[in-house]
Amino acid sequence: KKAYLPHAKIEKIIGELGLAHVFIRPSYFMENLTTTLWSELEKNGRIFLPSGDLKFNWIAVSDIAEVAAIALTQELDDEALELCNTKTLGFQEVVATINTICGTNLSYASPSLLSYLAYSFKQRQNLPFTLVMLLLHYLPRFSKQKEASSSDFERITGKHPLTIEAFIKENDKLFGRLKDT
Repeated sequence: KKAYLPHAKIEKIIGELGLAHVFIRPSYFMENLTTTLWSELEKNGRIFLPSGDLKFNWIAVSDIAEVAAIALTQELDDEALELCNTKTLGFQEVVATINTICGTNLSYASPSLLSYLAYSFKQRQNLPFTLVMLLLHYLPRFSKQKEASSSDFERITGKHPLTIEAFIKENDKLFGRLKDT
């Protein structure tokens, strides 16, 4: 919906070309915990992002894949599907949930923008990655936050999306490796 984002530009072009389509617009991936954010969790036992108290609506990639499979194999009347969960959670809440379920002692730190940039450069993160992280985790702090809404996932599949608690339990052995960090 934000015209400056690559996704919006691609959607616009597909629409203008008149191609048959269903856009799938997922919210924040749960798998970010086990991929993009993993190295900082493993190395320092924390999530370190300038997100403040920003809350995200967490959705599992498996739920996105299920809707994509339905979109590919069935006629859907929808032009765009927004996939989200039933509640929004900040990193502090997610870290507390991991700690409770997995017996870890992880933390969440929200540095200033300058501290985050300095840390990113010190860690030799490439600039495009750092900018994407800011786009996802810092800039939304200045927009009106959306509350969790009903998801097209439930309407399309007839079931509830995976909860963050269930995702953590599915990955408890992985998160359990962080007990000593």
